Amino acid sequence: AKSNYALLARFFADRGAVVVVPDYSASAGATAGQMAAEIAAALRWTRQEVSRFGGNPDDVTVLAHSAGAHVAVMAMLGEGREECVGRGVVAIVGMCGVYDVEHHFEYEAWRGIAEMSTMKPAMGGDVARFHEHSPIAIILARANLAHHSMDAPKHSNSL
Repeated sequence: AKSNYALLARFFADRGAVVVVPDYSASAGATAGQMAAEIAAALRWTRQEVSRFGGNPDDVTVLAHSAGAHVAVMAMLGEGREECVGRGVVAIVGMCGVYDVEHHFEYEAWRGIAEMSTMKPAMGGDVARFHEHSPIAIILARANLAHHSMDAPKHSNSL
């Protein structure tokens, strides 16, 4: 809940920062994709409106915790990525986020809580597709694609 971060927000505001504390659908019925889209929308709103409050839309730092850290990074990687990362977001601090969903789910299974956790439903329920919701897997896949495209010949004379 937003109220959990009121003291931290006040700390930064007292030091001159313009602070935005968005909320998102963190219920058991929401998917990670839905949550990331909501955070991407909050980032777009922040960039559009922050100057009204004395902030700089080209100097946005994202600070997020736990599930919020996960969905904030997913928002940066997916929906709204060019608007957020390319223009204005200068840093992201993700504290205690899950960046490798499959590995974290294995840890939850080891602890005996995987089936009562909200993680599996939030990720769409299909363990085989957890990589689609894992920032580490997405970044590595993009890096691998970029690496392969750099290795490809620029021109080919063969048919």
